[in-house]
Parts: sequence; structure tokens; C-alpha cells
Amino acid sequence: MSLSNYLATVAETKENHLDKHYKTRYYRTKYTKIKESLELYAKEQGFIITKVSDKFGEIFLQKNNQHIIATVIQFNPLETGIDLKVQVYKLIGRNKPYKEIINLYNYLDKHHQFKGVGLHP
Repeated sequence: MSLSNYLATVAETKENHLDKHYKTRYYRTKYTKIKESLELYAKEQGFIITKVSDKFGEIFLQKNNQHIIATVIQFNPLETGIDLKVQVYKLIGRNKPYKEIINLYNYLDKHHQFKGVGLHP
């Protein structure tokens, strides 16, 4: 991790990110199953789900010092992609946003069949 990552208060995954850990991840499951897993993750980690937009596939999780915006896109009945944006409410992030992304992806890896990263550039 670089100094800029250490200082950053916002981290975001995307399809063509340079670091493979922060690329869009794909699972062999449906949108509703990923949504249920995100709800369970939120409950376990102390997040409150403040908004769910099924129309746009976005789920907003928030707790007192950070929030996560999860964007879930179902490409076909057995392929669903998820992107994350994490923001901490501090002056210096101290890698917290990046660690949260890794934790959430690891959680999803345990509950769903992982298909790959960056499959639709």
C-alpha cells in the first residue's frame, strides 16, 4: 500500500482497477442472494441499512464512522457483479476503507461461489 492509500478516506472498486484486489468481483448467484448476504453482513458488523434501491441495484450501509455503497448488477441468472465504495468519516483513513472492502469481499467469498474479477471490461 502506498502513502496515498494510507491517507485516503474513500476507496472504490471498479472493473478496470490497477490492483486486482479492488476490481469488480463476480459470483455465480442471483441478485437477491447477494442482497441477503449484504443484509447479514450489515447486521453482523453493526451497520444500518439506510437505503435499498432495487431499481439501480444499490444498497447503502452506514454506521457512526463510515458508510458503504454496494452496487450489485445481475448480468444473467447465474452471474452477479458487485462494486463497493467505502468512505470513513475521519481526517486520515489509515487503510480502513481498503480493509473494509477486503473484509466484505472475503465474507461474500465464503457465502457464494466466486466466479472471477474484472470479467466485463
